[in-house]
Amino acid sequence: MRGFVLALAPLLLLAAAPASDPVAVPVTLGTGLGEHQSGRLLVFAKKIEPGAKPGDVDIDVFAPDSVIVAARDVPNLVIGATALVD
Repeated sequence: MRGFVLALAPLLLLAAAPASDPVAVPVTLGTGLGEHQSGRLLVFAKKIEPGAKPGDVDIDVFAPDSVIVAARDVPNLVIGATALVD
């Protein structure tokens, strides 16, 4: 019985861990892209170390878990409008 309880302890710790809030990234259409755009909007995110300068983020085929990609279909995004990608 003691072994069974010890085996369940990690599961209880996971269940007690607070869930983080979902992240929504606002994307605004700039003036240089035309009156409106439609299609699939992709957001690439990558963890950077504190103090590091942000750079280009792209998918690394050798480390697919290093970049997170979120997408949303946008039917008609006009200049100045914001689409939330979550």
